Amino acid sequence: MRPNKKSKVLVNMDAACKEYKPDPALPPDLNHDDAWLVIRNSEIMCGVMDKNTLGSGKKDSIFYVILRDYGPDCLVQSMNRLAKLAARWLANEGFSIGINDVWPSAELVRKKNILVEQAYAKCDLLIKDFKEGRLKSDAGCDEELTMENQISGILSDVRQKGGAICFEQLSNWNAPTIMAKSGSKGM
Repeated sequence: MRPNKKSKVLVNMDAACKEYKPDPALPPDLNHDDAWLVIRNSEIMCGVMDKNTLGSGKKDSIFYVILRDYGPDCLVQSMNRLAKLAARWLANEGFSIGINDVWPSAELVRKKNILVEQAYAKCDLLIKDFKEGRLKSDAGCDEELTMENQISGILSDVRQKGGAICFEQLSNWNAPTIMAKSGSKGM
């Protein structure tokens, strides 16, 4: 944003990162996940630069603020510097995924199995009700479409709860976790 002291680009902003979840007991900048970005005079005070804060087309993104306040030339220069910085960091530090990054722990497998068993039981009950004609249709749907929608909802819930369990147990330095939380790779 500001490559040297001569630069007049002084960005000041506060923005929620992709993983920000408000906690009424804490101010946003003390978020446990460091998911609230605070920039003062083009210096990052806290938070992370992720898909939400860099430039996802939102008015509280860094690139939008630079474009709005300093024009397209400063924006292009800032984007170019960020691309070079990221390439240099990746060349020096590396970013890879090993088998330990994706191998589930015994506790994770146990919790996943419980979620899946509960979902199977709910789905089996829905199918049984459908076959016996006891399934009440949702508005605008027949029984078969109602069953399909409800099963879809159950499976979606399992996926969400399973993902939450994964995030709880994985390290903040786990490469796939970093990619998911930052919004890269279509996540």
